Amino acid sequence: HLMKGTPYIYQGEELGMTNYPFEIN
Repeated sequence: HLMKGTPYIYQGEELGMTNYPFEIN
């Protein structure tokens, strides 16, 4: 969960939504 430049992915995983960050990307 330590990805620099991708804070939205970290928040998405915390909420348990793996599709959330992918939609933004």
